[in-house]
Amino acid sequence: MTTTVKFSDKGSGWHKEGTRHSRAKKFGTAGGQYHVPTRSKKLRKLTYSQLKKKGVKLSANGDADHDGVKNRRDCRPFNPKKQDYGFDDDSWESKSIKELAVDQKGEVKEAKDRDGDYVNVEMDDGREYMVFENYDDAERYAIERVKEDLDDDPSMFTQDWLQQFITISDTDKRIMASEEADNQIENMDDDDILRRANVSDEYDGEEDDDKKEKILEEAKDSVREEIEKEWEDGLEDPVSFLCDDQGLYSREELLKQNFVFIDTDEASKDAVNTDGVAHFLARYDGDQIELPGGAVAYRTN
Repeated sequence: MTTTVKFSDKGSGWHKEGTRHSRAKKFGTAGGQYHVPTRSKKLRKLTYSQLKKKGVKLSANGDADHDGVKNRRDCRPFNPKKQDYGFDDDSWESKSIKELAVDQKGEVKEAKDRDGDYVNVEMDDGREYMVFENYDDAERYAIERVKEDLDDDPSMFTQDWLQQFITISDTDKRIMASEEADNQIENMDDDDILRRANVSDEYDGEEDDDKKEKILEEAKDSVREEIEKEWEDGLEDPVSFLCDDQGLYSREELLKQNFVFIDTDEASKDAVNTDGVAHFLARYDGDQIELPGGAVAYRTN
């Protein structure tokens, strides 16, 4: 006689209509239909396919152990502590995936680790989420993503905002300041140099030509140092100094010069701090989902 066994998600205990419990002590030894107890240690160890081979009929889309994972995708349909996500049962990933399924009222189709940065969770209906262990991890990832975008294509960002992060290396500042100082000294009259160095009277009162030459050379060195310092200080804010004060470039032209670069570290931090993590990670709605265990999630589609 073929034994037919049917599992009832809501029932518990062994029974057969017209048969006492004492006659159904061992699974499959008597005919009829049984409720299979979810507390059975043997059944808790079996996979969905193994249970089917045993004759246990489970609804593929049901959730026998009420763990938020459909039976057909649950590696242990009778064990609420095990899901086939590839994570340890007590890991933050497994806990957060369950919490997300409950919070978003969905069935988890797939969950994959993304290089240790976050877990990508896909629901049955196609919704996808990025899940991070905590807000700090999400913020760190958002900053890295913005930095990559800035390095790849800075034109995608608001240029007025971006200009405050245009900078010049210390080496280039020194080179530019030195070259500008030499150029100005070369094109200045001796009288202008002496006046700027405040040694015109001393120069005019000196009769010895060698001493006069020494006064002039010292004046050139003094003015040169003054110009170099003026430029090094000014280049701390290259946009204001080169575009507004000196009038050498338009803002668009300055961005094209090979001696300037964007401080993407500071720019990415400022962008995330200003617009928020969700603005850059939750592409679907810009919202952050805070889960009970401390993890945060962002819907991406």
